[in-house]
Amino acid sequence: MRIRRDIYGKVYVDGELTIERLERCLKVSAKVVSIHGDKYLPLFVRINQELEEMRNKKMMMDLAQRIANDN
Repeated sequence: MRIRRDIYGKVYVDGELTIERLERCLKVSAKVVSIHGDKYLPLFVRINQELEEMRNKKMMMDLAQRIANDN
């Protein structure tokens, strides 16, 4: 993973979005909500939704692979 900043300090992370990255983001966003209140709850909700969608997609891909490989 490569992290870079533009001239304004905005952070860019190269690489694909993974379940592990979303899990880390969810933990950080939970801490932000805990410290700063429900103002940041929509961010937590969105990350959680994305994580659940990615987990469900992986589960369905694994199931499809198992079914395809059954003899």
